[in-house]
Amino acid sequence: KSFGLCFLMQHRWRFRLPCRRLSSSFRPLLSATLPLTTLTQRHTHQAAATEASEAEAEALKQKRRRILANRRINARVRAQQQRRLMERQQELERKVQQAAAFYAEDSADNSAAKQTPQEEEEDTMQELLASPVDQRSTTERLKPLVEAMDMKQVEEWRAKKHDEDLASKPDEWRFFNETLKAPKYVVAPMVDQSELAFRMLTREHGAQLCFTPMINASMWGRQDDSAVKRYFRKLMEVCAEDHPLVVQFASHDPDVLVRAARDVVGIAEAVDINCGCPQMIAKRGRYGSFLLEEPETITSMVRAMREQLPEMPITVKIRCLPSDEDTMKLVHAIQEAGAYMLTVHGRTKEMNKRMVRETNFDIIRRIKRELSIPVIANGGVESFDDCEWIMKYTGVDGVMASEGILCNPAVFDAKVARANKHQRVSETTMARRYLELARKHSVLPQWARGHLFKILHRLVSVHTHVRDKLGRSSSLEDMLPIPDLLDEAEAAMMKERGVSDRDELYKDVPFWYQRHRTYRVMSTLKKQTGPLDLGVMLGMEDDEVGDDGEVCGSFDLLFQQDNQS
Repeated sequence: KSFGLCFLMQHRWRFRLPCRRLSSSFRPLLSATLPLTTLTQRHTHQAAATEASEAEAEALKQKRRRILANRRINARVRAQQQRRLMERQQELERKVQQAAAFYAEDSADNSAAKQTPQEEEEDTMQELLASPVDQRSTTERLKPLVEAMDMKQVEEWRAKKHDEDLASKPDEWRFFNETLKAPKYVVAPMVDQSELAFRMLTREHGAQLCFTPMINASMWGRQDDSAVKRYFRKLMEVCAEDHPLVVQFASHDPDVLVRAARDVVGIAEAVDINCGCPQMIAKRGRYGSFLLEEPETITSMVRAMREQLPEMPITVKIRCLPSDEDTMKLVHAIQEAGAYMLTVHGRTKEMNKRMVRETNFDIIRRIKRELSIPVIANGGVESFDDCEWIMKYTGVDGVMASEGILCNPAVFDAKVARANKHQRVSETTMARRYLELARKHSVLPQWARGHLFKILHRLVSVHTHVRDKLGRSSSLEDMLPIPDLLDEAEAAMMKERGVSDRDELYKDVPFWYQRHRTYRVMSTLKKQTGPLDLGVMLGMEDDEVGDDGEVCGSFDLLFQQDNQS
């Protein structure tokens, strides 16, 4: 009955029952059924709460399961990482032990054992580290050798060979003598450094042929990007006085190279293939000196240029291979493929930065004697005298300067060489002239800052407050006062120390070109005599600059510590 009454009360509208009459008639019964109704609702709420609590408990269990699973996964990942790290350490120790065993044993069988390319590279680096460092300049090395030669006989032989070369390679020599105007002094291709303003500065001081900064041919083909297009437009700025000019491309694909070279027809006199860059970025991009192990790739690019773009002469710049015979095979293949001119850097790709060693002029001399095309020597050029002795000893047709000309843009100036014991213009005077040309040709600030650090290397290594100001400069206007600040600091220091010769202030500080050589000498002394103050000796440090001047990044890094660091 109670349930029936509850049903009638809830659904009275269906039965057309008047609410008041129903209420008055069944009020006693209704009052008796209310506790039962309340109890039913309570049970319903309790059941719902129980279900909710069970759901929450289940969710909590699932959450705990996920946490435990994540912990197990993280533990496995950490164990795997630890295992890989231990494997790497064991591999490194194994390689070190193998290298030590290789150099400890003197038997012929061990030296002739077959090695992997990585082991050969490690062995080469070990040999460079163990090799003695020749502290003599290029002039000091070559002058006694040239003086011992019968120069009259040598000149007669060279004149005879030159006539034979003209007869065998007339197009190549017509290009060298008429188009390039037989240049003796050449400015090397340097990434972000051999821009228009710097080329014009070197031409004012005797440079007769200039190369543009190295350009990645594959990037050149992607100029739909506005930022890349602006960069290349700035990179390829030329003027009427900036000739003869050679554009250097880096590539391993003949078709990509030809497409890029076709865009610069009429802008430059020739195109050069970069086979000399020793930086790791060149290894990743498969160009530069890492192509020397692929002579077929180099010769295919030269042949493609001769066949598909005959109106644009093609030249090649290379480094030496560890074996002289391999080097000679390579240069002969390049000549047979049709190169108009060859530039040879007399170092291997491993001789880079602090591993740099003296240039091998004997292999350059041999290359010049055996080839019939014009040959340019690169490497070891620090002064004008170096240029003269290199040409006398090797017989090359010209000399290319890279790092030497970055710190001394007057390296080809004979008048400066005869008037100054350092064979260079005052650093601040040179910096002021470069800034004038940089403003005239709207050079990017990071390029200008890199040049100033190289030209003013000795000065900013001592006057560190000016160095810091130059490092923080973000525009050409910020750099204009730098030479004046250095002159003021130099005058104040000379007065304070009571010296009249400015060289006394910088006698222990190397020029930028000598920074790596000085580092090796000081490192050796440090091992022998204990800790030394290397801050003044090193001063500024570059980031990614090869010893042939192929810069792979803007020179923006500074030592943040003082000279006692």
